[in-house]
Amino acid sequence: MQDKELYRQLLGLQIPWVVSEVTVDFEKLKVDVWVMWPPEKKAACPECGRLYSIYDHRE
Repeated sequence: MQDKELYRQLLGLQIPWVVSEVTVDFEKLKVDVWVMWPPEKKAACPECGRLYSIYDHRE
């Protein structure tokens, strides 16, 4: 199992969510995990259930 898949499972992320990057800083005892929704996938609106493209991103 690769690191990205391991972190996806540890975080309980369901497909199509993916872990795009993992960095480990042993000096600071810190792990950074980047999670993303694939740009080609549409997401269901939590209010109406319709599928829409994702356009907002946050880091």
